[in-house]
Amino acid sequence: MGEFVKVGDELVYHAHVFIGGLFDEATAAIRDQIFRRELPLALTAIRYGENPLFQTNPSLDEVPVKIHFNSSYPQFNTSENWGVFFRLQICRLNHNTIIFYSL
Repeated sequence: MGEFVKVGDELVYHAHVFIGGLFDEATAAIRDQIFRRELPLALTAIRYGENPLFQTNPSLDEVPVKIHFNSSYPQFNTSENWGVFFRLQICRLNHNTIIFYSL
């Protein structure tokens, strides 16, 4: 779940992912690895899926992305800066295939 939030004078995209609390610590560790591996693709998909919004508001490409990893296990309960949307590039090979690049 993500949203653009005004923090002081700055707009920030905040996204929350649920790592664990209902699971044992080993399962939470696996979920953490999966989210971290797949998050660049998910952020690129959000950027691509919201392309009309970004075209209308080009400054959104420069908005910082902050990811909140939510867990009852302290080692997985973190908030991290993941860059900005403009660093995500999309290359369409044909009408069925998209490759995602992070610059």
